[in-house]
Amino acid sequence: MARPRPIIFDCDGVLVDSEPLAARAYERVYEKHGMPGVNTSVIAQCIGMKQSDIIARIKDLTGHQFPAAADGDIWAETKVLFSQELKPTPGITAFLE
Repeated sequence: MARPRPIIFDCDGVLVDSEPLAARAYERVYEKHGMPGVNTSVIAQCIGMKQSDIIARIKDLTGHQFPAAADGDIWAETKVLFSQELKPTPGITAFLE
């Protein structure tokens, strides 16, 4: 019988820590749309939420109504930051090898 291959269930911070970059994407996009004040302390209250819930929570906290037509801007900015800055968690590459 073949030996089973391991499976890694990644919670953020295991393979990569994407939360800081995702938070920065929200900050940049809200600022771009003329809605300042979406900062680290606001985003910290949204960790683990899906995008629609994050947008609703930011509205509760700041009063900013994010334009639905700009929804794709958040993911676009996130992809840019991920492609430029996302790095493996220190030590994970050696562990996986």
